[in-house]
Amino acid sequence: MLNTQKQIEKSSYWSGNEEDFLKEFDTTLNGLSTEEAKKRLAINGSNKLEDKEKHGPVKIFISQFTSPLILLLIGGALVSLFIGEKIDAIVILSIITMSAILGFFQEYKAAKALDALKGLVRTNARVIRNGEKTEVAAETLVVGDVVTLNIGDIIPADLRILTCDNITIDESSLTGESLPVSKNNTSSKAESTEPQDLQNAALMGTSISSGNGIGVVVATAHNTFFGKTASLLSTDTETNFQKSIRDFGNLLMKVTFVMTLFILIANALLGKSFFDSLLFAIALAVGITPEVLPILMTISLSQGALMMAKSKVITKTLAAVENLGNIDILCCDKTGTLTSGTVEMADYLNVNGDRNDELITLAALCNTNGNPIDKAILTHETAIKNADKISEYKILDTNEFDFNRRRMSVIAEKNNERLLIVKGAQENIITCCTSVIIDGKEKQISDNERITIEEFMNKHESNGFRVIAIATKKFALKDSNALDETDLTLRGVLLFLDPAKSTAKDALERLEKLGVHIKVISGDSALVTKKICNDVGLIISRNRVITGEDLSKCTLLEIQEYAQHYNVFARVNPEQKYQIVTALTKQNHVVGFLGDGINDAPALKSADVGISVDTASDIAKQAADIILL
Repeated sequence: MLNTQKQIEKSSYWSGNEEDFLKEFDTTLNGLSTEEAKKRLAINGSNKLEDKEKHGPVKIFISQFTSPLILLLIGGALVSLFIGEKIDAIVILSIITMSAILGFFQEYKAAKALDALKGLVRTNARVIRNGEKTEVAAETLVVGDVVTLNIGDIIPADLRILTCDNITIDESSLTGESLPVSKNNTSSKAESTEPQDLQNAALMGTSISSGNGIGVVVATAHNTFFGKTASLLSTDTETNFQKSIRDFGNLLMKVTFVMTLFILIANALLGKSFFDSLLFAIALAVGITPEVLPILMTISLSQGALMMAKSKVITKTLAAVENLGNIDILCCDKTGTLTSGTVEMADYLNVNGDRNDELITLAALCNTNGNPIDKAILTHETAIKNADKISEYKILDTNEFDFNRRRMSVIAEKNNERLLIVKGAQENIITCCTSVIIDGKEKQISDNERITIEEFMNKHESNGFRVIAIATKKFALKDSNALDETDLTLRGVLLFLDPAKSTAKDALERLEKLGVHIKVISGDSALVTKKICNDVGLIISRNRVITGEDLSKCTLLEIQEYAQHYNVFARVNPEQKYQIVTALTKQNHVVGFLGDGINDAPALKSADVGISVDTASDIAKQAADIILL
């Protein structure tokens, strides 16, 4: 029986052959028995990430009394009570209590609002146990369980894919990839165990965009990549406001101690009695302490929180209001923050670089509506406008997309004339083409023209676009197969992008005018990140995008240098986002972080003020200080 959790970073789990893999995890494609699953669950625990940040009323109320300033006031009240000044003691304690109650109700209300945002739906997983398919609660999954995967499923644990049919997975919440990633069941040859590099992995918290398959659980709960990210949230980080209050409290303590000591020494030199001198010094110390300051701060911050609430902003802690006003650097994710988070077709060009509506018609016909790119084609305004032209064709046969040839094809018929339409990755289409449409005429592709066409496509890819090529040929038969996808005529390309939000450019300009500098920290590729930054008008420092690979070679001191001097980071993992934000806070910057994905959670937690949205992942909302509704 397998009695220990596996380490997901071990490359052999992703690169070993299927037989050895199943043997190591003591399972088969027929799944575990119910009894074995129960034993492993009892030993390894449930597949559930416990919420480390409980929002209980007792904890929230006690937190109101942890400030050095409040502790100083409590000390002053006790001293007043000791020397017989009961009224002073009652006044001070009353002020402290009122401040605590006001702060408690504001933060407890925000905590309840956050809890209301969390989904109440219990997640299930389809597994094979005792050789039969069944549905179980996701939290009861164990290492070695065989899980079936279908379009739309949320991955319940970290899995190695053993069988698959055209699976693409939306990993944007975990890795920052803006487009779904193609997966396969081929043993990974890469030494890297970064989640972006594992082509045969389905990772907890991501979702199936298309296809289906079977995977075996290699890690659950805190042992998953998701769990590793969540573990970075366990360390509490002191924010700028908390540092300021602590420093102010410490200053008051020092002033009080020095004044008290000075009075005692002075009175002793003047021959005064020690007890009278002590009472006078203590009274002066109590008088120095600003009793009404905490309640004034609480009232002013509560007023700010109420004003923000009217604009549909949840403030989880009152300190977040002050921190938000003080930020001088705002770090933000790209996918879903600067961009819309959905794939759109940006352009459709023939080889001459001109728009050609016929490409849209061909792409709409060669379409299964089964993935974001296909949906982007069908919902494009030109496709909608040409719906009548598209409906004139009849689809006779379809050769589905697969990840070996990376293309699909259909036979479309109109007026008894048949056309084989092929759509797919640019490099996999052009190798099948022998001719091309140039200046409206078909001509054979020469070696020089092939190089020119490849440069044309690569230019768009280097600008951050996903390039899909379209090719056709006349066809006589009513059915076909993948072997017929030869001797094609290249018609043009479709360009796809997760576009920048229309409001992003204006928002960034307003922030710059307010003295808030922007740093983009993305998990997506450097090319795509650079393209989006250019689209929103963000000038890239020294025209260089720092990648996660660059940072992986750096010491912590070098990371601080990068964080200070550069403003665009790409292909970074959650820990590197955390390191960048932490480096900036150590350089006395007041840092805000805006993000919504699982991969943003550690950075949200380490920033002076973490900002997220109501549609964000639960772990991001948990880590944030402010939630935008």
